[in-house]
Amino acid sequence: MGLEVKANELDAELKLRNAVFDRLQPLAALHPSGVIPSATINSFEYRGEQIRLIVQSAIRKPRRCIAALTMRTTFTHPQSSL
Repeated sequence: MGLEVKANELDAELKLRNAVFDRLQPLAALHPSGVIPSATINSFEYRGEQIRLIVQSAIRKPRRCIAALTMRTTFTHPQSSL
Protein backbone atom coordinates (compact mmCIF):
# COMPACT_ATOMS: atom_id res chain seq x y z
CA MET A 1 0.00 0.00 0.00
CA GLY A 2 2.63 2.59 1.04
CA LEU A 3 2.33 5.94 -0.71
CA GLU A 4 0.05 4.70 -3.43
CA VAL A 5 -3.07 6.84 -3.65
CA LYS A 6 -6.04 5.91 -5.74
CA ALA A 7 -7.20 8.59 -8.17
CA ASN A 8 -10.69 8.66 -6.66
CA GLU A 9 -9.24 9.21 -3.15
CA LEU A 10 -7.12 12.08 -4.40
CA ASP A 11 -10.07 13.58 -6.25
CA ALA A 12 -12.24 13.34 -3.11
CA GLU A 13 -9.58 15.06 -1.02
CA LEU A 14 -9.11 17.85 -3.56
CA LYS A 15 -12.87 18.47 -3.50
CA LEU A 16 -12.77 18.68 0.31
CA ARG A 17 -9.84 21.11 0.27
CA ASN A 18 -11.57 23.28 -2.34
CA ALA A 19 -14.71 23.29 -0.19
CA VAL A 20 -12.62 24.51 2.77
CA PHE A 21 -11.38 27.51 0.82
CA ASP A 22 -14.82 28.14 -0.67
CA ARG A 23 -16.03 28.43 2.95
CA LEU A 24 -13.12 30.59 4.14
CA GLN A 25 -13.33 33.20 1.36
CA PRO A 26 -16.73 34.62 2.37
CA LEU A 27 -15.74 34.45 6.05
CA ALA A 28 -12.68 36.56 5.30
CA ALA A 29 -14.91 39.08 3.53
CA LEU A 30 -17.19 39.26 6.59
CA HIS A 31 -14.20 39.83 8.89
CA PRO A 32 -12.06 42.52 7.21
CA SER A 33 -9.94 42.78 10.36
CA GLY A 34 -8.58 39.35 9.48
CA VAL A 35 -9.78 37.88 12.77
CA ILE A 36 -12.25 35.07 12.21
CA PRO A 37 -13.37 33.36 15.42
CA SER A 38 -12.14 29.77 15.72
CA ALA A 39 -15.69 28.60 16.45
CA THR A 40 -16.83 30.09 13.15
CA ILE A 41 -14.07 28.36 11.22
CA ASN A 42 -14.73 25.11 13.06
CA SER A 43 -18.39 25.17 12.04
CA PHE A 44 -17.27 23.83 8.64
CA GLU A 45 -19.27 20.85 7.44
CA TYR A 46 -18.57 18.73 4.41
CA ARG A 47 -21.07 16.16 3.20
CA GLY A 48 -22.81 16.16 6.57
CA GLU A 49 -19.64 15.74 8.63
CA GLN A 50 -18.28 18.53 10.82
CA ILE A 51 -14.55 18.92 10.22
CA ARG A 52 -12.61 21.04 12.69
CA LEU A 53 -9.98 23.07 10.89
CA ILE A 54 -8.42 24.65 13.96
CA VAL A 55 -7.30 22.34 16.71
CA GLN A 56 -4.98 22.69 19.68
CA SER A 57 -2.45 20.20 18.38
CA ALA A 58 -0.15 21.48 15.68
CA ILE A 59 -1.16 19.08 12.91
CA ARG A 60 -4.34 17.09 12.40
CA LYS A 61 -5.32 14.58 9.75
CA PRO A 62 -9.08 13.97 9.57
CA ARG A 63 -9.89 10.32 8.94
CA ARG A 64 -11.26 11.08 5.48
CA CYS A 65 -8.04 12.81 4.37
CA ILE A 66 -4.87 11.46 2.84
CA ALA A 67 -2.77 14.32 4.21
CA ALA A 68 -2.97 16.77 7.12
CA LEU A 69 -5.64 19.45 7.04
CA THR A 70 -5.20 22.05 9.74
CA MET A 71 -5.51 25.81 9.76
CA ARG A 72 -3.37 27.74 12.20
CA THR A 73 -2.25 31.23 11.47
CA THR A 74 -1.16 34.29 13.34
CA PHE A 75 -1.51 37.92 12.46
CA THR A 76 1.22 40.46 13.04
CA HIS A 77 0.02 44.02 12.73
CA PRO A 78 2.26 46.02 10.35
CA GLN A 79 2.84 48.66 13.03
CA SER A 80 3.98 46.09 15.62
CA SER A 81 7.58 46.40 14.44
CA LEU A 82 7.71 50.11 15.33
